[in-house]
Amino acid sequence: MQPYKGKIIYFPQYLDLSQRKLILQKNMNDANLIEEEYVWTDLSRIDLNALSENQYSSLFLGDESYAGSENFIKMNKIVKDIFEKDYVLPCHNIKGAWNLVIKTFEKYPNHQLAIFFYNPFEHFHLTNLINYYKIPYSTNANNSLSNGSQNQNNLISILMLNSVEIFGYGDITKLVENIRDRSALMIGDFSSIFSLTRADLNKIKHLSKLFDVIVIDACFDLMCNNGAILVTNDFKYYEYLTEWVVAFEGLHTYGGLAGRDMEVINAGLIEAQNQQMWEYKFNSMGFLYNNLKHLSSKHSNFKLTDSYTPHYFYISHKDPNINNTLFIIGQVRGYNLDNHLFIFLPSRRYQKQNLELFLDTFERYLSDPNITNIIDPRQYVSHNFKGIEIIQLFSFERREQVLKEAGYNTFLIPASEVYIDFLTDSGTSSISDEQWSKAILYDQKRAYNLLRDSIQEVFGFEYFLPTHQGRAAEHILSQTMIKPSQYVINNMYFTTTRFHQEYAKGIFVDLIIEEAYKPEVYHPFKGNIDVDRLVDFIEKNGKEKIAYVCVENNVNMAGGQPVSLDNLKQIRKICDHFGIPLVLDATRIAENAFFIKEREQGYQDKSIKEIIREIMSLADAATISAKKDPLTNISGLILVRSQELYKQMVKMLNIFEGEYYNGGLAPRDIAMLAQGILEMTDFYYLKNRIEQVRYLGNLLKQNNIPIVEPIGGHAIYLDAKRFLEHIPQDEFPAQTLAAYIYLYGGVRTMERGIVSAGRDPKTGKHKYPELELVRITIPRRVYSKEHMEYTCQVIKSVYDIRHEISGLNIVYEPPFLRFFTIRFEPIKQIVKLKT
Repeated sequence: MQPYKGKIIYFPQYLDLSQRKLILQKNMNDANLIEEEYVWTDLSRIDLNALSENQYSSLFLGDESYAGSENFIKMNKIVKDIFEKDYVLPCHNIKGAWNLVIKTFEKYPNHQLAIFFYNPFEHFHLTNLINYYKIPYSTNANNSLSNGSQNQNNLISILMLNSVEIFGYGDITKLVENIRDRSALMIGDFSSIFSLTRADLNKIKHLSKLFDVIVIDACFDLMCNNGAILVTNDFKYYEYLTEWVVAFEGLHTYGGLAGRDMEVINAGLIEAQNQQMWEYKFNSMGFLYNNLKHLSSKHSNFKLTDSYTPHYFYISHKDPNINNTLFIIGQVRGYNLDNHLFIFLPSRRYQKQNLELFLDTFERYLSDPNITNIIDPRQYVSHNFKGIEIIQLFSFERREQVLKEAGYNTFLIPASEVYIDFLTDSGTSSISDEQWSKAILYDQKRAYNLLRDSIQEVFGFEYFLPTHQGRAAEHILSQTMIKPSQYVINNMYFTTTRFHQEYAKGIFVDLIIEEAYKPEVYHPFKGNIDVDRLVDFIEKNGKEKIAYVCVENNVNMAGGQPVSLDNLKQIRKICDHFGIPLVLDATRIAENAFFIKEREQGYQDKSIKEIIREIMSLADAATISAKKDPLTNISGLILVRSQELYKQMVKMLNIFEGEYYNGGLAPRDIAMLAQGILEMTDFYYLKNRIEQVRYLGNLLKQNNIPIVEPIGGHAIYLDAKRFLEHIPQDEFPAQTLAAYIYLYGGVRTMERGIVSAGRDPKTGKHKYPELELVRITIPRRVYSKEHMEYTCQVIKSVYDIRHEISGLNIVYEPPFLRFFTIRFEPIKQIVKLKT
């Protein structure tokens, strides 16, 4: 199970066939040289790791003092605790580290240097370095020191080890001790010591004692993008090393690294102790290795190594153009060197779909060497991870206690106790590198101008106001446009939308089509308003009694169901006829546009941006919670055509939010919103997002778990009435189901049923909505295919014991919007997890 989720993402650059050939030609027909931005799945380097959020924060904690920086002092302490050695030297990278090792060795007469290696790729570089210094060496497959010539004292022996010898360290102990008896200086490559030992610190400490010097490439187990460390307990050797550090690297306390780079390494040393990380990395590499081995087994020109490490293996081949061909076919590559194609798997960067892309490209290469059919990598994955957040699954007993303390309300569970968080897609998106760059670059005035340009380009509105989030936009628009006792016609309710309409003393009216209330019934546009009922309602009540018609795109409470453009055009005509404003809740307008492109006749060849512009052209005003489709963690928008309404809203904005140019937001958030509005219109991003949601929905359907159909854009909705059909609605079946899904797997979802509907303000009794749902909301660009598979397993485990589950009683209830803070207790004892 993938023990991390996306935090920062980036988009590779898609190339058509002619562009791929041109890029290859510009790089001297050597795929090794192609810029990384053009490679969709880049298995050519190990330093392409995605940094964790702790490592990224470390970039801002760098002490850039020339001597004695805090980062170096911290590194000394962490390294000493792990390896129990006193002297540490940072280096700018592994090549710098090996240069220091070899130069220092020259000062050791009458010694042999025994270097224990398991990485043949670095062996190529090391032997080039040794040859440059003209030092005799031997590489011994039988792990014994070469005698060399009788008069040659300085002889280097490189001993190739495999992962088995690291796991079963009794053999390596005997081997090292035997060599030590021959006065050899022991050098150990510990770049993958954490992964190969599964972060067994006792084993690491034991192995550390066997070696005089430890060399660590920070790009392997420490999951950094640069840097290396030399560690020793031999003060004399350390003295020799420091002499060469000053000559080749920098001062001995920074060794050619910025303070921030050392702090990233420090965070990596801590994270490398995560055993779940290495179990997952081995499984990922095993998936890639075993599939490539199967594909290669029928071709005598290809042979894989006998085993793999969590970071690499290589393919021996006879085709000098193999890497170039892989790039042409699928925009993927390994690293080609001397008839070996090295396959490196950077940590935490790629999803399973990236590996599937590489495998399909390799298979097509074997079956179609003439490249008559290339692959579009956007069909596999739209983005790659650049930064990640580590997640942790705690024990059932701990989850049970956490759930009890939260009053069986998933909103009250601390996020740190959640393994996979499907509570909401609001503000939980992964931010792109372009959004971060805009956030850093733009000041307040320029950020507003950037937002203005994006809004005009995508939405086509002249007047707009930023707000701190969507409910603030709903508040201002409702207070401005609703008079007391006016009706507001909606397509189903959303909690905060309805609250603000009623808070403005309006009367909420739901005129969504009947199919929206039938989870098992297919309709391509369940979000549509019933236009006959709309006309009838206006004629019966009078147009002056209608504040506006409010249409939500991709209706949340109906299961993420879209509205058709044909329906919107009909509503627009009705509104024009009666002189009633049409307002959109355009929070999920991009997802709605995707469904229109997919399902509505005449729009298949339209771009997402064109469809959004057409939707928006029908509206007099719109509110947007920009924490959804526009891919921000905070912010909202009001869009309005009337200058008079705009002026009224500016006054309210000044009272409740901020200035017209920021709405209470920091400039960085305004800039992120501007970029996010552009990114949300990318068809392949939307396709990948919605297909991820569908993947989970189809897995659940295969296990006979009842869900709302058709599968919507942002979430899967479990039908709690059918899932827990024995629990009456006033015992809160959806709330109960959400609690059990967390209890059984650490997956947080949320109730969308009787609890969310609240109480009738006049009678004080529960409102009984037709739909009693649990929403599994998928954050944008955050989770992977494997998280969907795990979630299905958890829900299936709850489904298997559904008849044993009892409902809940309320023990505390707030006066309104109760679902956020309400508390419950089980009617009967909780059903324990059986497996």
